[in-house]
Amino acid sequence: MGVNRLRVLARGSRFALVALVLTQAMVLARSALIARALGPEQYGIAATFILLQQFLDSTSDTGLNKFTLSHAQGHLRRMMATIHAISAARAGLVALLLLAVGWPAFHLLGVTSSVLPFAVLAAASLCIGFTHYDGIRMQRGSDLSAVSLGNLAAELASTAAAALLVLVDQSYLVALWVILAKTATAALFSFLLARRPYAIAFDRPSARLIWAFSLPLMINGPVLFFTAQGERLAAAAALPPRELGIYTAALLLIYTPSQLFLRFLGTVFLPELSREVRETGRHGPRFAFVTVAAAVAMAAGFALLGQWLILLFFGERYRLDWLIVAIIGLTQALRFSRVWSSGLALAYGITGQILGANSLRLVMIPLCLLGVWAIGGMMGLAIGALAGEAIALVYANWSVRRALARRSAATAATSPAAASDDLAP
Repeated sequence: MGVNRLRVLARGSRFALVALVLTQAMVLARSALIARALGPEQYGIAATFILLQQFLDSTSDTGLNKFTLSHAQGHLRRMMATIHAISAARAGLVALLLLAVGWPAFHLLGVTSSVLPFAVLAAASLCIGFTHYDGIRMQRGSDLSAVSLGNLAAELASTAAAALLVLVDQSYLVALWVILAKTATAALFSFLLARRPYAIAFDRPSARLIWAFSLPLMINGPVLFFTAQGERLAAAAALPPRELGIYTAALLLIYTPSQLFLRFLGTVFLPELSREVRETGRHGPRFAFVTVAAAVAMAAGFALLGQWLILLFFGERYRLDWLIVAIIGLTQALRFSRVWSSGLALAYGITGQILGANSLRLVMIPLCLLGVWAIGGMMGLAIGALAGEAIALVYANWSVRRALARRSAATAATSPAAASDDLAP
């Protein structure tokens, strides 16, 4: 089957959804394969390196894909050439930081005495930096083929690489080589599936537009990283590698399907919620019911089956106490439940509420560290994470209701009836 035929098949949203399910399934299968081969300690060390690269990526995120997709001039050739130049420069900076800062720091901590893991991650960052952005431009016309096929090919290549590498190596380096295989394949397919030739140049007027668009995203990047990865960051800081590996495996097992369902809700229910808000002013009772039902099913299902699933996917070495598994499931369910308040906030355009609720999740990091200090081990970490998510959920629901009440009061005050009351003697 030729490339053009594949493009035709992969253009629409239906193939994109299928590709998303397949990629998430491969992520879980690949992670289970690597975790089984490496064991909890090496898997925990790998998780530390992966967090390091994710942090550097988030702190230098310039939002170039969002600019290409949404800005009125994002598709212009001179603009895309400048985007490619900025992306390459950013990747070079991340690669230098990994080598110049990461290696000495980890060497002093005794995690590694070799520069090789940082060189592998630096190469992966360079692959990301030299990705062709034409596939993102094609999405402006609802052509999802390049992105869907590229992601699918990257996951297939990295899963095959993992299956081969674990036969010859059982160290944390396997996970890093797999990241390189994934990013290199994604970069390669971005060129193979592009319609325009790759160009790299620096145009000052274009760069000014990109800078104005990207500056808030650059500031927001680290905040989003710490709020999204707070639990894993606290685990990396407070737990020994073996416990970190076990805890990371349990998190992955529930995080992967929950993220898949979140994307499904965003595709199916969020547009419906926005339409219902515009047409009727109702606060999405169907969406709220689906959210609550999914959260309850998630918490109950992981409490009942989580321990067995961990043993099935990761093996006996990753056995975890039932109570810790249940707390992890409840924490993820609370995190998932905030989709209702964030969905309402998006429908009404109250985006400040989302930033506030996300920022409050930073409280999870000190609560997790406090839990490890007061209770100890993975149990203390799990309880701290649960407390942090509960606080964030209560605040998210309260703040969106307050914002909606203020909006309703303002609307009532400016209505014709209210105006006539004001004019009455």
